[in-house]
Amino acid sequence: METVRPEVEVQKLSFEFTGRGFEYFKIWIVNICLTVLTLGIYSAWAKVRTNSYFYGNTMLDSSHFSYLANPVNILKGRIIALVIFAVYWGSWQVYPAAGIGFIAIGCLLFPFFLVSTMAFRMRNSAYRNIRFHFVKDLKGAYIVFLFPLGLVVLLTWLFYTGADTAGILDAMIDSNQETEELVRKEDFIFTAFMFALLPAIPWIDFLRTRFIINHVQYGKAGAKFNTGVWPFYKVYLVTFLAFLLVALIFGLMVAAFVLGVDREFDSNMLTLVPAIVVIFYAITFYLSGLWKALRTNMINNNTQIGDNQLHSHLNGMKIGWIYLSNTMLIILTVGMLIPWAKIRMARYVASCTQLEVRDLEAIRSMKQQDSNAFGEEMGDMFDMDFGM
Repeated sequence: METVRPEVEVQKLSFEFTGRGFEYFKIWIVNICLTVLTLGIYSAWAKVRTNSYFYGNTMLDSSHFSYLANPVNILKGRIIALVIFAVYWGSWQVYPAAGIGFIAIGCLLFPFFLVSTMAFRMRNSAYRNIRFHFVKDLKGAYIVFLFPLGLVVLLTWLFYTGADTAGILDAMIDSNQETEELVRKEDFIFTAFMFALLPAIPWIDFLRTRFIINHVQYGKAGAKFNTGVWPFYKVYLVTFLAFLLVALIFGLMVAAFVLGVDREFDSNMLTLVPAIVVIFYAITFYLSGLWKALRTNMINNNTQIGDNQLHSHLNGMKIGWIYLSNTMLIILTVGMLIPWAKIRMARYVASCTQLEVRDLEAIRSMKQQDSNAFGEEMGDMFDMDFGM
């Protein structure tokens, strides 16, 4: 006789953020002062204090998250990243002709930094005393990213070698010997890299997001990302085309105004053009809010943890307004309202995020595989926060 499985009750648990502006302000101002006094060394401890506050005030089902990182490991990661960046930047300045090679090296390091950083971040994040875990699949990371990043490097080389850099240089230097000494052909390598990278950003963002989510575990329940690359392109295209439309409209407005004024000095230029520029930047804040909402909703609504489904319903216009008003208040208060701005955003994002629960009790009861002390030591050595 076939056994009938009882129907699992589905619950929707809402996230909640309980932090307060003045509470975080006290942490923030101390972090700023000590970071300045220690020439940046305290920034690792500042990050731990900040993350501990935000994790500890993020609630789900009346339980909070925890951030457990050792600031010494964060400091080590930042020192290593700083040394690598200094060597990288210095080498580029000394041997600019080898710029393509340096870009290739940077792309080769990306998967390693991604895996190391995410392993550190997950291992030091916990909910109800169960740590998250990131499966360190370095080989898999290189398999995923080698082709797209290699293609970007190849296109960079093709753009750089195929572009009429001589004509561009002639137009820029205008037969001026002093300018010719300042502008070199090698200076166009990074521009070529950006041209090659821009069309691939949604693709790389998709690969990065899928790789991270599919390698995250809570207890023994693995996370899964359930969508393809096209939704990423839709999010980027919608916001990019909206930005182009806004830029075109405001560009035509400025051009019409400039062409319409007399050749003599017009005092209205000092007020109207800056006002148009300010309005343009204000609208771009709304567009950045639209991008954040579309991207976050798309990612969360396609993410499962075990049999449990994340849901997100952020409103792009609402986040745009939060961005804009926060920025205005921060400027007017010379940065002193930054803590309140962060708290405001965290509270809104949490209020729009839910977890549809089918089997949370089973996940809670699971324990991660035991690891010996040597394994933990090696994790501390190679899994660091590189500030990605």
